[in-house]
Amino acid sequence: MEAYRFLKPPAEFRIMPFWFWNGDMDPDRVAWQIREMAAQGVGGFFLCPRQGLAIPYLSAAWFEAVRHAVETAARHGLKVWLYDEYPYPSGIAGGEVVLEHPDAVHRVLKPYHFQLAGPADWEETFPFGRVVYAKAAPLDEMDRPRWSRAVDLRGYFGNHQAEVVFQKTGLTRYNQKRFFTYGPVKRLRWRVPSGRWQVLVFVEEVVRDFKYYGTFVDPCHPEAVQTFLRLTHDRYAETVGDYFGTIVQGVFTDEVHYLGRIPWSPRLPAYFYEMYGSHPAESLHWLVSDGADAAEAAAAARFRYRYMQAAHLLLRETYHRAVRAWCDQHGLMYVAEVPALRMSGQLYSHIPGGDSAHEKLGRSLAWILDEYTGSFRNDPKAVSSLAHQLGSRRALIECFHSVGWSMTLQDAKWMLDRLAAMGINFFNFHAFFYTLDGLAKHDAPPSQFFQNPYWPRFRLLADYAGRLSYALSQGRPGAVLAVLTPTTSEWAEGQGTSRAQQLREDWRYLCTALAQDPLDFDHLDPELLAAARVEDGCIRLGDAVYRALLLPPFTHLEQAAWHQIQAFAAQGGLVLAAGHLPVVDATEAGHDGLASNVAAWFGVPAEGMAAYWQPGRASSPAPAAALAEGDATAVNPAATAAKPCWWRGPHRTYFLATEGSLRTANAALVLIERLRQEAGLPVYAEGQPEQRAACLLHHRVLADGSGLVFVSNQEGREVAWTLCVTVAPGAGLSGQGDMLQASGQAGVQAQVERWDLEAGTQAPYLTEVADERGILRIPVRLGPYESVLLRWRTEAGTRVFAEAGTQAATEAGTQTATEAHHPVETSAQTPTPSPAKAGGLPLAGGRSAEVTPLSVPRAPRRVLCGTPLLLDAIEPLMRTGEDLPVVRVPLPSRLSLTLHQPNALRLGRFRFAWRPGAEGPNPTSVLAGAAAEGPWVEVKPWLHQVADGEAPVLPVSFHQVFGTPLRITVRYPVTCAYLAEFDVEVCPDEVSLQMDQGAIRGAWQVFVNDHLITRAMMQPVSSYDHARIGVDVRPWLRPGRNRLLVLVTAAQDSDGLVDPLYLAGRFGVVYRGGEPVLTAVPAEVGFSARPLPGLPHYAGTLTLAGTVEIKDLPDAEVFWLAWDGWPPEFAECAELTWNGVAVGVRPWAPYRWQLLRSFVKQGANPFQLTIRTSLAPLLEGMYFDAKEHRMRPVTDAWHEGDG
Repeated sequence: MEAYRFLKPPAEFRIMPFWFWNGDMDPDRVAWQIREMAAQGVGGFFLCPRQGLAIPYLSAAWFEAVRHAVETAARHGLKVWLYDEYPYPSGIAGGEVVLEHPDAVHRVLKPYHFQLAGPADWEETFPFGRVVYAKAAPLDEMDRPRWSRAVDLRGYFGNHQAEVVFQKTGLTRYNQKRFFTYGPVKRLRWRVPSGRWQVLVFVEEVVRDFKYYGTFVDPCHPEAVQTFLRLTHDRYAETVGDYFGTIVQGVFTDEVHYLGRIPWSPRLPAYFYEMYGSHPAESLHWLVSDGADAAEAAAAARFRYRYMQAAHLLLRETYHRAVRAWCDQHGLMYVAEVPALRMSGQLYSHIPGGDSAHEKLGRSLAWILDEYTGSFRNDPKAVSSLAHQLGSRRALIECFHSVGWSMTLQDAKWMLDRLAAMGINFFNFHAFFYTLDGLAKHDAPPSQFFQNPYWPRFRLLADYAGRLSYALSQGRPGAVLAVLTPTTSEWAEGQGTSRAQQLREDWRYLCTALAQDPLDFDHLDPELLAAARVEDGCIRLGDAVYRALLLPPFTHLEQAAWHQIQAFAAQGGLVLAAGHLPVVDATEAGHDGLASNVAAWFGVPAEGMAAYWQPGRASSPAPAAALAEGDATAVNPAATAAKPCWWRGPHRTYFLATEGSLRTANAALVLIERLRQEAGLPVYAEGQPEQRAACLLHHRVLADGSGLVFVSNQEGREVAWTLCVTVAPGAGLSGQGDMLQASGQAGVQAQVERWDLEAGTQAPYLTEVADERGILRIPVRLGPYESVLLRWRTEAGTRVFAEAGTQAATEAGTQTATEAHHPVETSAQTPTPSPAKAGGLPLAGGRSAEVTPLSVPRAPRRVLCGTPLLLDAIEPLMRTGEDLPVVRVPLPSRLSLTLHQPNALRLGRFRFAWRPGAEGPNPTSVLAGAAAEGPWVEVKPWLHQVADGEAPVLPVSFHQVFGTPLRITVRYPVTCAYLAEFDVEVCPDEVSLQMDQGAIRGAWQVFVNDHLITRAMMQPVSSYDHARIGVDVRPWLRPGRNRLLVLVTAAQDSDGLVDPLYLAGRFGVVYRGGEPVLTAVPAEVGFSARPLPGLPHYAGTLTLAGTVEIKDLPDAEVFWLAWDGWPPEFAECAELTWNGVAVGVRPWAPYRWQLLRSFVKQGANPFQLTIRTSLAPLLEGMYFDAKEHRMRPVTDAWHEGDG
């Protein structure tokens, strides 16, 4: 890891946002926005065609704009990634694929269940689709369907026209009335025999009402996939292929998956038959039903596993393999952010991707882990684990969508810290918007781009994220523990069943407990385990090296994975299992052929697992074959469950038997203690559990043998605990496979450095001597939401506990796609990854060897809190800040206020009325009068405003195509009137009416106190977005009540007043009785995390100024300045000027500043705090209430007289 690259991370490690192309894409504006990205430290962008795009997608104009953007990016040193769809999910090429392949429209498989009693006549209607399966099974005395005696009902189906059509026309002059029918459905008519029956029907239905194009493409249709590549990827190659592998880095595919609850494609039955030699349609009942006896239960489990595995492989081999192959051929990297049936779904990604981090500061870590753990798409740990195992240097998360407009730099930093501490090192921001015009601002916001007031300070976050990404891309992952994912058991047990749910929840429980211990670990799919190399008591997979394997409760496991576990254990690897062992081979006949084998390896009798499913039973007492009583430790004396009991097999294989679920037995603590004793963990935590549970950590081993750990405090409280690092190289394996005690190398000395992610510098953290067990103890103390990056190295000749001979990932330069990735060579017909080099996987990342030794040149400038200051004269005084004294000063209760932008009154709520037809611009019309008495509506398309009413009434028109039903539509045009009123208490000198160009859809006129305003009168205004327009309305305002009327002629459903109008100027705003009043701007305010009094809708930069009296100067030459009275909920960007000196910027916690004693004087010390707010009060009329963790109307922030 090189100091100069850490200080100035290369572009590829920096933030890569989705850049939403959602407007006219003016070439000059495109170039300006790229320059802005470069200036603020952004590394590049994903070029995303998005809703609102005015250029025809895939047209010549589109590719001309793409070429322009790529060339401009090249001039400014930015990298470009191609997003392969408009808008999303990928695979349909803007709808063109299904035009060429009508048979490739996406279809879903829907089950329908009925219970009947006969004899009786029964008739039922189903959607018009292909009936794939229809059977009726008699129920036995225990209400279990006996599918072996089922009756096939497919022959009882027929087509039916369900809708009666009358038409007022004829084919001759003698007859003017016709009768038709319409609306085909499938109808089943069956005579139910005596007894009770369960009927199950599966219907294949075409997806007809999906976003953007009404349908979607079947990603398992190989010809359609090739057409997608030809229409999209080949065109990009023609346009910017000369930049491939240099400026253009790769291709991003998004959200490709099966749409139905049950994975389905018309191609699946044939693929299933190819793999398993049977037709799945005959056994579909096992997807939703269990067997009546042991044989049927085994058949059901076997079929469910095979069905899901076939669906998993079909999608992966048809879509992802094809796109990966195209990228390999063109020297590009392939990154996917997609749902997956199992973790190995992204086997073909050069860079695995996911979608996570959508919270505001204050969500507890426990809540977040519970939300995401177990989702292969949303759990960052799953994504980074897969990257480690595929040999990919990078792991990507698409982050921040839908956090909303209150998102701050603090929110972003807090979420980035969490992602990084879970192994993510590629930060894909959602998103940078080309424009916020009109409704475009509601596309899963926010935009973290130039529109936000914090943008001039965005470089602080960009540099921080770049350093974090660079550091955590070096070396190799240091986790030695893998947790096997129980997907095969979930499939076999039947997803959603109580047994599958218990298995899943215990897996999630264990992973959450490990994360909050905190311990570093990886998830491991059994399919990938089967492809790993097992040697020297290690599981080697890509860049990952595991010495310990943890099995959460399992029932079914692929035999190839079990053979790897056996080999690992036989070589001395540590295997811990809990709750239930995998006793059934998921891939074969479904018999319990593994049962005795697996149980013997863990020394467990049959009754040792039975209690897991029966929480009422006590655990069996530990016989002599079990571990000593002292090892069978109760972890919670208050728990009602019986004491968890350890069993040990002939190797280092341990099984923890529990009564009921692991969560009920509180088993995680027992398992973690065993891991600490047996696993030789290179890094772990000691201290109070509640202190450790606030943190996450990620560990890496660098090429020179030094260690790197990143720790993030995710909670709003200070924490302190001890980081324990094993620095004893004697820890290893004896010839008998037993782990040697890590007790050598007592007294080894290690130097620990703190690599400052904000400043880009390095400084000594401590020098520590390892204890008699070779454990280095590093104290960790973090304030609320703080993080730290530490690097340690031992004295000459001693290496940090690391895998000898393991080559670390490259640490130098840019990794180009052409030299780092080899073509895919796996077979489409193989249900597990084919054996290839490095464990049989298509590894994503290359490896290289040496790096330049750490060199920290003396810089003539230092960075204090983000602001460069010339400090040569006092450089010897500057320290890391960890040991600086803190001087606390009172924050004055009243501060003078200066606004850097005009204040605003947001008008987003109007009285509403409408009339059929078009009306002229008359502010005194009947319609305008009706609006004064009309209902209140929020700004949105007019049809939604009508629908929100208590009794919606619409003007309608009728039309009918020959032979089809009479259709009803809204009769256009319709004239809508919107009325808002406000009071003027103090007439400001300047007031303009402002709006987005797209705020009003349809022909419109605006009246301010009956003065007409047209579109031609509006001019561009300097505001948060280039689409902003305005007009001076000060001459038309009057003291007292003022009215603003908007008339819109709507010609389609999406017309109307869809976005707020604003009054902007030098005035204050208060609400009296819910009505807005323009007043004077307050001269003084108190400091608050809420919108300030008089400024409920203000968005921009403001300065608060005051004076602090200091009687005695601090003794220290350098110290931290902190404020008493600083609101703990504050999370905006703050800048401090002290006695005229710009001290620095704090974009996030801790809100303290480093001062020199010479900056302070006795007596009065004037200061200014400059705050950059969020856009939420302006765009949404809302603010984030941190105490309640919810958005609230700005009118809730203050009552008149407060503040």
